[in-house]
Amino acid sequence: RIIKKGAFNELTSLISLDIRDNDLHVFPKDVFHALKSLRFLSTDNFKFCCLAANIVPFERCLPPQDEISDCEDLMSNLVQRVILWFLGVVALVANAATRLYSNPVSSTLILSLGCADFLMGIYLMIIASVDEFYRGRYIENSDVWKHSILCQFCGFLSTVSSEVSVATLFVYWLNPLIHIRLITLSWIVVIMLAGLPLFPIPYFNGKFYARSGTCLALHITPHKPDGWEYSVAIFLCINLVAFLIIVGCYLFMYKTIRLSRQKMNRLKARQVRETQVGRQMALIVITNFLCWFPVIVMGMMSLAGFTIPGAAYSWTAVFVFPVNSATNPIIYSLAQSPISLFTFKSKRDSTNKSLHMSLKQKGKAVERSISAPKGKFMRPYPPPGYVSLIDFLDTEEDLKPKHLLEISYSISEIIKDAHERGSAFGGIEFESVCVSNQISLDNSNRLRVYIPDLNQYPVVDAEESDDFAFDMEEFGNLVKRMLRIYHIRINSSPYIN
Repeated sequence: RIIKKGAFNELTSLISLDIRDNDLHVFPKDVFHALKSLRFLSTDNFKFCCLAANIVPFERCLPPQDEISDCEDLMSNLVQRVILWFLGVVALVANAATRLYSNPVSSTLILSLGCADFLMGIYLMIIASVDEFYRGRYIENSDVWKHSILCQFCGFLSTVSSEVSVATLFVYWLNPLIHIRLITLSWIVVIMLAGLPLFPIPYFNGKFYARSGTCLALHITPHKPDGWEYSVAIFLCINLVAFLIIVGCYLFMYKTIRLSRQKMNRLKARQVRETQVGRQMALIVITNFLCWFPVIVMGMMSLAGFTIPGAAYSWTAVFVFPVNSATNPIIYSLAQSPISLFTFKSKRDSTNKSLHMSLKQKGKAVERSISAPKGKFMRPYPPPGYVSLIDFLDTEEDLKPKHLLEISYSISEIIKDAHERGSAFGGIEFESVCVSNQISLDNSNRLRVYIPDLNQYPVVDAEESDDFAFDMEEFGNLVKRMLRIYHIRINSSPYIN
């Protein structure tokens, strides 16, 4: 519908004007210029309030002002504008770095989270760029922007990013041994849910992602636009259930660790590592709680009829909702990588440095268990005909995978013999393992391995303790370290095949 120029010129004494329920698209900018006596204005779009701002104050004009935008800019708050750029850049850079420094053990988790959060970084950068593009003239282009393909795409990206992140964490907490099929299924389901409002379905009326200038579909205001029930189901109900299950899984895991810790007679290094794991898990739960709990609470309050202040909505949309995309890569990836968060060195340099660590410093890091004789663990000199495992892996010119297999098999046999005697190592130091490059005399045609029994101790109650399991865990870490050294050597030496 059209309002022609000069349509209200003869209504100079008009006090109240109601033009709601009219789909107005074409009108002059000075449409209300002649209405000098106008005191109340009711419309379907706040842009008309901007056009009549010199005549009717915002307090007497409907609908109320957008929580984020004003008559000139998409982002009316300078601080929020800066935060938007900052979070966008951090989300893009940090999640790109995730793939460089991710922990191989949890690569599936990190890949899924990194990709999801990278999408949020793209969304933030697009919104920040659009704000710059429409600076000073946003309100006259607000409808064009909200119903544009780019805005719909931004809403789709934000929904996919946030929901895939929640789905990935949900799958991880239910089953830490993540299978790639579960993660792929999560992506497919979320993409379908986020893409459904893009289709010409009368229920959404093409306005699901057009409820605000930031193109977010969050339902945390008392307004009930088209598709608000769908938004409540996704962002409130599903996320609330997922979050409660995640918290429950964390509490169960933490309780299990505490009970296990009370039963163990273990090395202090093991206790320190458990404490660090517990703190890291707590940090993960807290950050997700800080991100989603305010959104869920405000959504529930809006459904109950409470009015949410516009400032709370704007800060939620600009900061609270996307902040996890910047913090997730740090918590889930960089904090677990072999490099320091504040020292940007390559993984190979960090690995080589740890492999050639001073034996004196390494010896101080591990103590004997309570059941073992008092004193600190000291690396013995290799017996005649043996060399340390580190020296063997570093100096063997014809190092092959079969050597690693033979060493692993020999170590497993030593651990098996100790466990059959009712003893445990309480930790197998990589630097204490010695290898002979001579074929064993028992016709098994494999490398012999020597591990000193200085740190062995008898297990009091094998059924109640997990000392044997800890030895196997350390054995797995030792094998993984050997493979890492072999990988470094085959990539750096042309003489190893």
